[in-house]
Amino acid sequence: MAHEAFPDKPLILTEYCLGMTRGESAPGPHSSWDGVEIHTKELVGDFNNFMAAAVDWNMIVDDKGGPYHNRAAGTKARIVVDPEHDTVTLEPLYYAQAHFSRFIERGAVRIGSSSFSDEVEVTAFQNPDGRIVAVVLNCAERDIPVGLRLGGDIANVVLPQRSLATFVLSGINS
Repeated sequence: MAHEAFPDKPLILTEYCLGMTRGESAPGPHSSWDGVEIHTKELVGDFNNFMAAAVDWNMIVDDKGGPYHNRAAGTKARIVVDPEHDTVTLEPLYYAQAHFSRFIERGAVRIGSSSFSDEVEVTAFQNPDGRIVAVVLNCAERDIPVGLRLGGDIANVVLPQRSLATFVLSGINS
């Protein structure tokens, strides 16, 4: 594993994009819940295995696909611009990425987290100001009760079926 070989080097996922490289069927809508789930599982798994950062590829494209964006092959972008109609569309992947980029701050440190269900993915960080951020994905076709536990404090929440949630915990006495 790269981390064991070079523990002092940060691991960075570069030029990441979501497309038909994972055996996906022919593309349907430009971006969908399936894409959000694939993207989030990838990021959670990578962060939980020593990744320090991720750089997205094809963050913004035009509606024609541009020279480096093969929409026909299923490659998806976060933001699509249609200059002909003067519109900007924020795709579901934009909002999925925001669960990480909006709440996990520069200098945050990943902390231990666990899930006792194969249908729930989680990663957690401590921001420099001490707040804890947990990104939680429910991959199930049913609502799942989740207990967020930090020290002696527990918050019980129910994640709706096939949902993505971010929890920011502050003022925790651990």
